[in-house]
Amino acid sequence: MPADILKTLELFKELNEDQLNRIKDICFKREYKKGDRLFKEGENAHQIWINYDGEMELRFELPGSKATSSDQAIITIKGTPDSAQLGGWSPFVPPYKYRLSAYCVSDVCRVLMIEKTDLFRIFEEDHTIGYYFLNYLIKIVGARFIALQDHLAKIMGEDLLNRW
Repeated sequence: MPADILKTLELFKELNEDQLNRIKDICFKREYKKGDRLFKEGENAHQIWINYDGEMELRFELPGSKATSSDQAIITIKGTPDSAQLGGWSPFVPPYKYRLSAYCVSDVCRVLMIEKTDLFRIFEEDHTIGYYFLNYLIKIVGARFIALQDHLAKIMGEDLLNRW
């Protein structure tokens, strides 16, 4: 796997070639087809997900429902070979379970996955990588929180309009 994919993710742009190669060595690729679930809300979160080709939606799983739809999507993560996007950060936030489910909504989603334990080992060996990662993670969590607020405001706004 070329380190070039990693360089497209803001998280890794500040890393030097040696640091990128260390991250590259612990990545593994997965490919999903439209409708496939990448991970499920409530599952133990052991990997981070980097979407580098395709679109994935992060959705709430409604209790008692056997299927989900784009109506339950909080955010769509669009990755391209020129702009990879982080899709799963739950392995770093207690209780270390995925808070949403991820579904492939394009014809194909190509992702890189990194095991949390492997990444933590690298953070311990090179604190600079850990610093950049956590700094980026804070930005992602903030952006997802804003997306959730916007989603809830939309739903609540529609509900309030329907009451009038």
